[in-house]
Amino acid sequence: MGSWTLESDRIGDGSHARTVPEDAKSPAIVVDHVERRRECTSSPTLFYPTGLQKVMNSRHGLTAEQTLAALQHLHEMKAATYPRTDSSLPSRVMFVL
Repeated sequence: MGSWTLESDRIGDGSHARTVPEDAKSPAIVVDHVERRRECTSSPTLFYPTGLQKVMNSRHGLTAEQTLAALQHLHEMKAATYPRTDSSLPSRVMFVL
């Protein structure tokens, strides 16, 4: 079975955004273009703790201590792992986990 992708532009107007759910309930759907292709993308590099702290501070205003506390909590729940170095390349040990 194939897969499909829905693409659209970002909605910048709040009144238009409120009409989208009603429009989606409409039974009439018209497919005007179908494109099928294979894509290969590389995995993103790992976040090292210092880089994660910088991103969390700039995007969410969290301090380094808050970021590390959240990361440690996720690590204890086995929901995240992180390297103990500033290397952004995974080691062989990380793949065994």
